Amino acid sequence: MRFRGLLLVVLLVALAVPASAAADVNVAPQVPEVVRTRLLGVSQGQFVVLRDERTVLVGGAGQSWREAGPAKPLDTDVVPATDVRNGQLRWVEQIRGWNGAERSVLHTFDLGSGAAGELSSDEVFVAWTPQGWLGRDGGVLREHRAGGDDRVVLSGFDSEALVRAVSDGPRTLVSATWGKQPDAVRRLVLVSDRGTEVVQELPDTDGVGAAFGGLVLTPDSIAWSTHNRYVEKDRVFRRRTGLPIEEQPEASGFLSAATDDRMLTVSSYLRKWMGGPPYVVSQVSVGGQGSWGRLQFPGRMPTDDPLSDLSGPFVDGQDIYFGLGGDLVDRAGVYRVTEGRRAERVADWPARRGTFTDLALSNGLLLYTVRDPNVAGDEKTLIKARKVLRDSSGTPGDLAGLWGFDDPPGLTRPASGAPDSVAAFGTNFLLRGTSEGRSVYRRAYLPFGALYQSFVQGSASANYTSMKASGAFNLTQGRLYAPDTTQPLFFTKTRHTDLFGSRLVWATPAGAVMTRDASSENGSQRLVESGAAGPVAIWGSRYAWLDRSGTISVADLFVQGVRRIPAATEVHDLRLNEDTLSWSSGEKVYLLNLSEPQAEPEISELGHPYEIDGNLIAGVTAAGDLSVRRLPFDTGRDRPLLVETTTSPSVPGGADWMLRGSVTKPLSQARLRIRFRGKTIRTIAQRPDGLEVAFRWDGRSGSGRAARRGEYQWVLDGDSADGKLRSVEGRERVTGVVKVTASGARR
Repeated sequence: MRFRGLLLVVLLVALAVPASAAADVNVAPQVPEVVRTRLLGVSQGQFVVLRDERTVLVGGAGQSWREAGPAKPLDTDVVPATDVRNGQLRWVEQIRGWNGAERSVLHTFDLGSGAAGELSSDEVFVAWTPQGWLGRDGGVLREHRAGGDDRVVLSGFDSEALVRAVSDGPRTLVSATWGKQPDAVRRLVLVSDRGTEVVQELPDTDGVGAAFGGLVLTPDSIAWSTHNRYVEKDRVFRRRTGLPIEEQPEASGFLSAATDDRMLTVSSYLRKWMGGPPYVVSQVSVGGQGSWGRLQFPGRMPTDDPLSDLSGPFVDGQDIYFGLGGDLVDRAGVYRVTEGRRAERVADWPARRGTFTDLALSNGLLLYTVRDPNVAGDEKTLIKARKVLRDSSGTPGDLAGLWGFDDPPGLTRPASGAPDSVAAFGTNFLLRGTSEGRSVYRRAYLPFGALYQSFVQGSASANYTSMKASGAFNLTQGRLYAPDTTQPLFFTKTRHTDLFGSRLVWATPAGAVMTRDASSENGSQRLVESGAAGPVAIWGSRYAWLDRSGTISVADLFVQGVRRIPAATEVHDLRLNEDTLSWSSGEKVYLLNLSEPQAEPEISELGHPYEIDGNLIAGVTAAGDLSVRRLPFDTGRDRPLLVETTTSPSVPGGADWMLRGSVTKPLSQARLRIRFRGKTIRTIAQRPDGLEVAFRWDGRSGSGRAARRGEYQWVLDGDSADGKLRSVEGRERVTGVVKVTASGARR
């Protein structure tokens, strides 16, 4: 095969708008895979959550989380009977003995001091009350209050049937069964200072047909839902003080929470043979005053995906809150139901913070790795894929999951080593890990997360840590790899190496700067005789190097002259991306606009790891968060460059001939022309996907005639929003020759 071409680029499409209009996108280095967090309750604006089933934390909107202390095991999937009020968390364990007898263990936890207490009772726990709790002993329901002030709330119901209740102190709403089948009746009963009132009855001829559920008390109403196993749809009712019962015909699902103004229902289904929580929430709906609809989540959250880690909801005053777990990309946290049936995230989960180890940014795709400092070894280095969402002006505003997944399947661990380095070009990603002291590399293709190639290479030495993806080529530890190969084309034997398409630039130990193009039969060429002493960089025809005096020099392969920028002798890396030169020294990252001859270097607010992609920069803030924002200067619109092309020099008559290539910006249209003896016989046009172009010529002219034996010229050009496609040399048309033979093996 012959590789033609040149150019490294990782560019995010963004329209040129003033830097002052920039908006940051920030990501905290959370490690939610090892943190399961559930909302336990809300009281006076304070959220109480349980982390990892053992640690209680307290926080509020706009507040940091405070660890209240450890709690005894609390299985929120099995017993969601938690209560938060008056600075205390209360929950219950239902314990069944060897003889089938049930026992309730009631736990209390002081959110201020962390003091814990417990009480054991032979009664079956039913519900919490402001002053105590409701327990059932056969056909009797009692309220147990502090100080031993107990009272009977209701009696006479079936001692074996299910009992549900809710109480706000003065009022207690109870559902229970009276009588035996086939004459049994389920009743909803309101007990208050005015006496005992039957609110609604349901026949219960077989013991499983009808049931009350979702009992709710609001200051001005009572509300509930009914379920019949023979009728698919639940029914929701409300009765306001002094008014008749009102059904909510548009409601869908089980009533879970209500205030005087709105009601919230949850639809779920039983998860079978799938593991995890027994029930999966499929829809959350909000309604009131006769108007119902699905709850709308912010951003690009998928509304049709199961909400398998929902906790709550809980009512605090006139607000309804609930928690969402980590199944939804970047959306886990505490939500409040607002006007217009919308969910507003008011707090993120208090997940453990990790450390960003590396990142890659290319054409709107962001890949980064996070290491969990709480776990020894590399096995807890997590890899995440995101898509940068931008508004109509091109300004980044949010991050979304990459085609529906959070952790790309198969990308979690290259071989047995966790990924500590990543590189990207378009949708092609290169991952590096370590295994038994050796570096392990894998090439991957997103969005599907498929691993299609891996290779082990050398010791994991700090002397060879350079890694880059450019077009279809990869650079790892000074070795250049062509597409679909595991054997290097060339080895520079130094970490001071950079890649642009098929072209390498490196600095030798003797101080020379060398270049070599893998698409050419020419050998290595010397660009600088001596004086180089550190990292190098290349972008298109422009290259840069650091000399022994701490000066960075920038030159062009085809233009005379050198621009020199004082930097520092301790420069860790050197990068070129379009008209932006960047380097790091110590903890600081420096940026320089090369399109302005008199521009001075600027210190970036973002540090390592970092990546520049067109007019965007992604890096780590002083607080340790990852941020994506616009560069502090505008370099203008740079025309797309052809990075490289891969073709075959010949093709048998009647067989397909392929041309593949990479560009630095998405093209609105690309064209391949096939010419014979000065005339165009076929034009193939397409709108490429991403940063890749691929053409197939079937060996025929536009009229369908088979091509004769001989030499044919191919011509590639294209258009984008920023101008016409150009080669590294500046040509708007890239050309080559393919020979059509009478016979021979296909490439």
